[in-house]
Amino acid sequence: MIINDKFVFIHNPRTGGAFIKNLCKRSFSDSKFADLQDYHLPIASLEEQYRDRLKFGMIRNPWAWYVSLYHFQQPRGQWLRLCSPNNNFKEFVTTLLSSEFAKKNKQTKFFPVGNPSAPKTVPVFQYMHDLSVGFFSYRYIYMFFDLYKDIFGGQEDIFANHDNLLSLDCVLKTEELPNNVINLFDKNYIIVPTEEKKRWKKEPKRNYTKHKPYQHYYDEELIELVEFKDRLIIEKYNYEF
Repeated sequence: MIINDKFVFIHNPRTGGAFIKNLCKRSFSDSKFADLQDYHLPIASLEEQYRDRLKFGMIRNPWAWYVSLYHFQQPRGQWLRLCSPNNNFKEFVTTLLSSEFAKKNKQTKFFPVGNPSAPKTVPVFQYMHDLSVGFFSYRYIYMFFDLYKDIFGGQEDIFANHDNLLSLDCVLKTEELPNNVINLFDKNYIIVPTEEKKRWKKEPKRNYTKHKPYQHYYDEELIELVEFKDRLIIEKYNYEF
């Protein structure tokens, strides 16, 4: 989470948050950054005194997100204990999105993404199980909805009431960085000098994983599995494989 005098950024893992963090460090000296162990704090943890500020987060193509998560956890697999040299990508995603995994881990806490030395702060998988959603949709709901503990209607109900339930003012697509951030700030009168905007457009990616195009990792069965489990995000944000 990043808190600034004019905005709050909620950092959902593997969606370009490190890029945003770097821009804020350079361009907004008054920004406050959460410690590493609380790096991915949800909107529900935001104190009331900051609630009047512009609140935004990032979203990403779910098929691409799972590829990024898989490679980010390699080679040790110390987080979900699913990602190791013995688990190929299909096995990783199939297990992670299975009802058996969600049921088995309803009361299990895991290490934060990419930080196995930090306290186990990721919430239990109770909500992923009860909502019957994919892991990315579960993270999306947990990070961006104040009332995530009370949402049990399934993906269809969330989709129908999405805009009323969402606790952020705006969710931007990672694929459109940095232009969508620049446009958001311009629209909300958050001043960024023209020369700095030019630097943003040349800024390299941060904390990214090296891998082949995400389409390479999927077969038809796996495409359909993600499409079903994460259809909330796919339909709401108009993603295609």
